[in-house]
Amino acid sequence: AHSRVKHEAPTFLLFLDCCWQLGRQFPFSLEFNERLLCALFQHAYASEHGTFLCNNEKERCLHAVKEKTHSLWFFLNQPSERSKYLNPLYEWNPLVIWPSVEPQSLQLWQGFFLRWICSREHQDQVMAEIHQMVN
Repeated sequence: AHSRVKHEAPTFLLFLDCCWQLGRQFPFSLEFNERLLCALFQHAYASEHGTFLCNNEKERCLHAVKEKTHSLWFFLNQPSERSKYLNPLYEWNPLVIWPSVEPQSLQLWQGFFLRWICSREHQDQVMAEIHQMVN
């Protein structure tokens, strides 16, 4: 039996990494936090929701994804879930942000790429203190 080798480009992961880099460079400009980015990646590859199934809208309609599955966005927008993913430092700003793409400005996204090695305990404590100060 021959199996086809499946090649995938990590395009979605690169997009999420870009979002994280923006959040790091502009901590007041994004309404969501790193936890949302990690959750989106996880749900893109293993999820009980149908949001990331198929490659395009035509395939989603053909397989009746909306009728057979639940939306991840509906789940994430529930107040009990939504609060986990909001950036407590967010401030609405109508101006355009211009991130630096200089190599020294970019950092390894440790919260994602080293998530199995580094403990999040310290980060969770800091976020809890920030939430207390802001609220």
